Amino acid sequence: LIERNWFQYEGTDIVVATGKFKGNNVDGGTSWTVQWAKRDNKPVFVFDVQTSKWKTWVNNAWKDTEAPDLSKYKSITGVGTRELTPAGKKAIEAVSKTIQKGSVLKSGGASGSDKAWEAGARAASAQVESIRPGTLSDTQRATAIKQILDIENWVPKVAKPVDEMVHAPTGMTKSDYDKLVPKKTITNQIEFFSLLNSFDLSEMR
Repeated sequence: LIERNWFQYEGTDIVVATGKFKGNNVDGGTSWTVQWAKRDNKPVFVFDVQTSKWKTWVNNAWKDTEAPDLSKYKSITGVGTRELTPAGKKAIEAVSKTIQKGSVLKSGGASGSDKAWEAGARAASAQVESIRPGTLSDTQRATAIKQILDIENWVPKVAKPVDEMVHAPTGMTKSDYDKLVPKKTITNQIEFFSLLNSFDLSEMR
């Protein structure tokens, strides 16, 4: 699922999302997409389903803001929580009306926010690119894994993302996981990339 998030994000002009905040981060898988946008200094807007307010990342902090205007963007990533509130659904519907005909909305086809973004984009006569788990090639998976690890401030927590990304959606078996992640602590990106480069992705089942 996290690998899929990368391909929803790749090449986008803006990220719009719905979700809950935990401290300075968005909760759940949505946080990965948001974090990549922050890293690359791309516009990112999150509708906080707990406060029913839009927030944007400015000067290294989340600030309350007006709903984003998507009319000037050609490629838009729309993601978010599956536990979409009525207010969140209305927020997506309202923002989607600013999407221009012919623009591309990249999403994941999941329930809740993804479905709402896709419906809004279709209503605006935009194209919908739905990237679903289980459709990535081994090369795409390798690219995504490297991007997953290349997130500032998340490197010390490598163990948890690695554990999450090798569950069923990636196709890895327990044996694959043991080859990729030996029984020791991984403390930095270089060490992980070394392991990744020595791992034969073609052996994945």
